[in-house]
Amino acid sequence: MREFRAAYPDERDFMNSTAAARLNGYLDGYGSVENLQTELDSYGLSPEGRKKLLGLVKRRNLVPGCRL
Repeated sequence: MREFRAAYPDERDFMNSTAAARLNGYLDGYGSVENLQTELDSYGLSPEGRKKLLGLVKRRNLVPGCRL
């Protein structure tokens, strides 16, 4: 979030960001880790931010659940 706040200082810009919407989907279990890895460079995150995001998404994708 810290990196996105820096990229989108205006809250409205952040809420309207395609990148934020896509990452929210990944964090909610939609999309595969493999797809995220192919898109990761386009989000402008630091190496630390990428690593943390991948870790979160990997954990979320291990939890079985109903995804509509």
